[in-house]
Amino acid sequence: SGIAGTILERFPDLAREEAWPVQGGSLSSLLHHACDRGDLELTRILLGLDERLDEALDTNGLSPLHLAVLRGSVVILEEFLNKAPLSFYSLTPSKESVFHLAARNNNMDAFVFMAESVG
Repeated sequence: SGIAGTILERFPDLAREEAWPVQGGSLSSLLHHACDRGDLELTRILLGLDERLDEALDTNGLSPLHLAVLRGSVVILEEFLNKAPLSFYSLTPSKESVFHLAARNNNMDAFVFMAESVG
């Protein structure tokens, strides 16, 4: 699984750290960072390490899945559907669903994928 897999295999606690900067300056988990960048390999590795990582909230109250939806990354959404399907029901602090986030940000591919797969 590449260098990321090797590093996380040797240092699994890095996956649980909650001080990784993401776009916009908020602090978050490594899974947030992977979802924000659209890094499928790292997302796959992290979701495989600990199923609870999908529940982490960044300093803005957003989950890793929320960031993937904001970025419109359908391949990341597919990984969440396979490994953390309940995360699609999480709400933002302002009570927006993943569908609201996709629609508000004109991420129609993400919206259609979720509507066909989740909703």
